[in-house]
Amino acid sequence: MKKAFDLTAQAAEDGLVGNQTQFQPAWDTTIANSKFAAMSCPPWMLGYLKGKSKPEAAGKWDVATAPKAGNWGGSFLAVPKSGKNVEEAAKLAAWLTAPEQQAKLFAVQGSFPSAQTAYDLPAVKDARNEMTGDTPIGQIFAEAAKSSPVQIIGAKDQIIQQGLTDNGVILVAQGKSPEEAWDNAVKTIDNNLDQ
Repeated sequence: MKKAFDLTAQAAEDGLVGNQTQFQPAWDTTIANSKFAAMSCPPWMLGYLKGKSKPEAAGKWDVATAPKAGNWGGSFLAVPKSGKNVEEAAKLAAWLTAPEQQAKLFAVQGSFPSAQTAYDLPAVKDARNEMTGDTPIGQIFAEAAKSSPVQIIGAKDQIIQQGLTDNGVILVAQGKSPEEAWDNAVKTIDNNLDQ
């Protein structure tokens, strides 16, 4: 974790990291005004970009393979045993998570399939996105997914993640030293874990 922080902090010291917090109004405005040079993002961010960008930004974004694949987690569906229509709900969950449905959702919104058998379906393999033009996003994301590490996410993962992003590297972009930013992030995380 510290090695990744130090690498990102160095990029911030070199002026390569913006002075904004993700998903906040200033960050959204930067997207709307096409002021990002590059953004590390998951496939679902394509839907976010589309929603925050001006219409004339369509086709002006691109997707490239990251030096190393990563994983920010994911979602799952569960059916409580005590539910009213458990059998029907389980069938719906199975249908919603079937490779064919995942491929359709990817084609529309950019949520990349978790089912590897979907990678070869035309809706994924041949996918293009209006924000990224002719870039073969399905192929790029499939290769990244195949090489992504399995990530074990703990119950306090979001606390740690937010502590690092909102109270760590951004401070370097604002002029603090990497050491000060790391100490601040660790203190923030420790304080929030104690709650």
